[in-house]
Amino acid sequence: LYEKVIAAGNSIPALIRDHLQTLPLANFAVLRVIVEILHRTAMNSDINKMDAEKLAAAFSPVLIWPDPSEKPAPITTEVKETDALKSEDTADESPIELTYEQRVSLDLPAVASVIRDLIDSYEALFNPEEYFVP
Repeated sequence: LYEKVIAAGNSIPALIRDHLQTLPLANFAVLRVIVEILHRTAMNSDINKMDAEKLAAAFSPVLIWPDPSEKPAPITTEVKETDALKSEDTADESPIELTYEQRVSLDLPAVASVIRDLIDSYEALFNPEEYFVP
């Protein structure tokens, strides 16, 4: 689910709604309550100074993370050698192996974006009347 959420990028909330439905009921209920609290907090940002973006930055590392038992897929990036290293300007695309911590750190902006969208779209994603958990 982590990889799908990260890949979703800006296709929120439709894609996220589909993935939320795949969560076990207990996980969904806990996530719904957490996002509701964050949504209500953001609604009072004029008083508490915590808008959805700030809340997402603070809570994203503890709400969504990759499975530590899965090896992160290598990423390919364009690396240009400087003139100081080589006389001609060449580009080399080579896979870079990331540690778990590097992958989490690299994905933080995307994760925060997803959490911000969950907070902003709380009522559309979690229809409070439909998913009421006593």
